[in-house]
Amino acid sequence: MPMAKADVNGRPAPDGTRTEVAFTATFDDQGNRAGSGVEDWRAASIRKDKPGHTTDRPEVHAERSLFAERPRQGDRLRRTATGETFEIAEIVPAGSLFIFQLNR
Repeated sequence: MPMAKADVNGRPAPDGTRTEVAFTATFDDQGNRAGSGVEDWRAASIRKDKPGHTTDRPEVHAERSLFAERPRQGDRLRRTATGETFEIAEIVPAGSLFIFQLNR
C-alpha cells in the first residue's frame, strides 16, 4: 500500500497517486543480533563475541521487476498468509532484488 505524509509531523495516509502492487516474495522473520555486524570492511566474518541484543525485524525479498515504481520507506505491506500489516522501514537494493526491512 503506497503511503504518503501531507505534513512532516502528520500521520501517513494512503497515497492515491501511486498504484498498489500485489506480489509474491520470500518472507524471512528470524531474529538477528543487533550490533554484531561485519568486524571490518575487509573481513567476511561476524564477530561472535561482540555484545548485542536480539532484534525481531522481518524482511521481504522481492524481485525489482515486479514494481513499476520503486517502493518508498513508510509504505505498508500486508502479508496475505497471516493478515499482518508491516511498515517498510528500509529498502536495500541487492542485485535483482529489493530487500524490505519491516517494522511491525
